[in-house]
Amino acid sequence: MIHQLTLRDFRSYHDRTFTFTGPATVIIGPNGQGKTNLLEALELFSVGKSWRTTTTRQLIAHQAESAQLTLSTQVGDTYGLTLTPRTRRLTRHGKARPWRQHLGQLPTLVFAPEFLHLFRADTTTRQRYFDRILVQTSPLYATALTQFQRALRHRNALLRADIPPTPADLHPWCTLLSQHGPTLHLARQSLATSLTPLLATAYAQCAGTATPASVSISNDLPPAVLTDSTALLTHLQTHAPRDIAARRTLTGPHRDQWLAHLRDHPLHATASRGELRTFFLSLLTALRATLTQHLSHPPVLLLDDVFSELDTHRQAQLQQLCHGTQTFFTTTHASHCAGFATSPQIIDITPLSA
Repeated sequence: MIHQLTLRDFRSYHDRTFTFTGPATVIIGPNGQGKTNLLEALELFSVGKSWRTTTTRQLIAHQAESAQLTLSTQVGDTYGLTLTPRTRRLTRHGKARPWRQHLGQLPTLVFAPEFLHLFRADTTTRQRYFDRILVQTSPLYATALTQFQRALRHRNALLRADIPPTPADLHPWCTLLSQHGPTLHLARQSLATSLTPLLATAYAQCAGTATPASVSISNDLPPAVLTDSTALLTHLQTHAPRDIAARRTLTGPHRDQWLAHLRDHPLHATASRGELRTFFLSLLTALRATLTQHLSHPPVLLLDDVFSELDTHRQAQLQQLCHGTQTFFTTTHASHCAGFATSPQIIDITPLSA
């Protein structure tokens, strides 16, 4: 369990330490005071990235050159994280620790209000959400994702250059994409397949009736190409002239689309706002079960402003989701905690002058 967190020059925090004493912690304060920043810091220690930004500079306080974060657990582990505009350096007990060895050690699962519209977002945003789950369960996936994204950036940079590349110029990056792409697609497909029955069960329990609910992966390329390195390499080489004309890589595992269906229809086509809330709460339940199965212990739940999105019935379902795992909530009103079965720790970050 996470015991203490110190933030120096991180977002809105100049120098502040938080000590956590129980399985449930509620961060209370007005909007704009840094509640979400605290959850963001915890996620950084988990996967090295924020769900809110891809730019490290935005994580560092204004006019500061770097941010220093320290996290300790109840079992005595101490982690440090130094953020500069170009680097994110992790340590454990003062010694440098590669991210590939760390992923999965402090697993987290995040909810933020914007995720209710996840399946309306672009392909990259959807992938990024589920990739955060997969990198925590598989070092192989984490390595493949890093290598694939690096190769894709280089290939697209060549395609956007003022002087068009030749197919031979693209070949080294095609080779890397074909080596690592099938690992990504197969893992995503496997996750979607395993999530669907868990999602359907959780949705039925929350909604009180059996309702078909599922997630799946869609891609314009056939599985025979996406899952075979040789076939993917042949495809990329064959279609290189088309990519050169378009100045970007048009097809591949980076075009995997996460889809969600309710009652066999696209989620956002027919679902009410209440059904969207139920679906995502059920998805969180399924993801928690998946992480717990792979890691043998449940993830820490980081739930940002979740009370504003759930009615009384769904808040009861939320308590079931949180049972047996450390959970951090943010809210603007202490009254949102009134329904808790056991009293949570309350941390009020309201300014003294407020």
